Amino acid sequence: MICHVIDDWLDKRFVYDLCHRISYNINCFEFNNIANRRTWPDGSEGSHRLMGCTIFQRENLNRITTLNKEAPVFFDIFERIENILNSRYLLNAIQINIQHSGCNGTSHTDGMHNEQTIMLMTNSEWDNKWGGQFQMLNNDGSVIEEHDYVPGRLIIFPSHIPHRGLGPSEKYPYIYRQTVVFRVQPF
Repeated sequence: MICHVIDDWLDKRFVYDLCHRISYNINCFEFNNIANRRTWPDGSEGSHRLMGCTIFQRENLNRITTLNKEAPVFFDIFERIENILNSRYLLNAIQINIQHSGCNGTSHTDGMHNEQTIMLMTNSEWDNKWGGQFQMLNNDGSVIEEHDYVPGRLIIFPSHIPHRGLGPSEKYPYIYRQTVVFRVQPF
């Protein structure tokens, strides 16, 4: 298996509160989260867009370009993740992604060979029939590993491997799939 999966590490009440915070308190969601950015300096060109926002962004070791007022709770979560994994990381970004029904992500990578992605599934309620799976892909786009969407689930994987998240099934048009992504480099 490529992914390291951790379940049942967050209190259900915390997941509920976090889902509510993402849905109602963070007012920066736009259709501007661009995967595989290939232009500079704004990164406005890439492979696909989805709804989301950046909570924290480090451009380099000494420059932080984004720091949302909601960042402290996500820093707390990240510190707990480091403790669970017994590892320390340089945190480069915290992003929230939201997908509506039928909004499947396309194959993309998050970073280089020395980087990892830590994804947290933040919906407080989820039924498997809604879909929302996370897939690791071969370079030809075929699925090599798939994980169901589970509230509070952590999935840790190498950032350079192609992957995608599936949106909720089109049978459930008012369901939104939320994830928080921590992009990191191990020390």
